[in-house]
This record gives sequence, structure tokens and C-alpha cells, in this order.
Amino acid sequence: MKRLPPADDPTSLGAILVAMSAVTPEQLELAVEQQERATLEHLLGKLLVADGHCTHEQLEIALAAQEAMRSRDKKRQALAVAEIAKFRKRGTNGACKRLVERSVVIVKKATGPAHPVITAEMLAKTNTESR
Repeated sequence: MKRLPPADDPTSLGAILVAMSAVTPEQLELAVEQQERATLEHLLGKLLVADGHCTHEQLEIALAAQEAMRSRDKKRQALAVAEIAKFRKRGTNGACKRLVERSVVIVKKATGPAHPVITAEMLAKTNTESR
């Protein structure tokens, strides 16, 4: 079986992670460029996890889906596609959660330990008080 180039292969790890909404196409492109520039052999999934673009859990699910999608068993292929769709549905919430987690880290670094991190609850309280 002839393999498609990774960018055109819907069973490539990157394509699966994008389909799951675990990473954006831009994040994938940056990781691929980083992988190509590396002098040592770096695995794409490990780069994406190390850069915080996806979680280890998302990577494991994508790798399992990739294996199933590349099998000859149609049932396994269908289950893999369903798992990707399920994860994509959850993905939007996961992306928001990651964004909030990253922003908390940035605020902590910027303000230091003397200032509390602004939370969604604090913002909601401020918004209701100002009305």
C-alpha cells in the first residue's frame, strides 16, 4: 500500500490531532518545521506535547486511532473515526481549558507571588457588582 505525503494523509498523526481539535494547523506546521530543523530524530507527537500544544492523553488517543485507521479491519477504522469525532466535540472545551491554564501561568509569572491570579470567578463577581 502506497503512503500519501503526511500533509495529504488523513491517517497521519498530525492530521488526526487536527481533526480531534487537539492542535491547530498552525501549531502542527510549527512542530513539523521544528522537527525538520532538529539534528536528532524527534517524534512529532513528543514535540507537540513538549511545546504544550496537546496533552499526552490526546497523543495516545491519536496514536491508537492512527493504528486502527491504518488497519484492514473496517470496524476498527469506523470506531477510530468515531473516537476522533467524539474527542473533537470535547476538544473545544479542552482548548478553552488549556488557554485558561496557560493564562494563569503567564499571570503568575508576570505578577509574582504577591498578587493573586485573576480567576473567572473574580471577573464574574466584578461584572455583577458593576451592574
